Amino acid sequence: MSFNKKFSFVELTSNTTGKTSASGTSGLFLILIGGLSFVTGVVLVTFGFESDILLQSISLCYAGALLLGYRKSKDNP
Repeated sequence: MSFNKKFSFVELTSNTTGKTSASGTSGLFLILIGGLSFVTGVVLVTFGFESDILLQSISLCYAGALLLGYRKSKDNP
């Protein structure tokens, strides 16, 4: 088993036929937005503001991971 394959965002957002997958693309965007929201929440909490953004950002990341997992499950029946 060889692990010399490089990471590619194109492969992350496309299906096995090479077409761009809507669930993969939206999952990637949700994970990126959730990560940025989490960093923003950490900064706000550090400066003493009370923020519920941390819980909401975790939910966004979870939804994005579900969409990416759904895309993978469709590719491998």
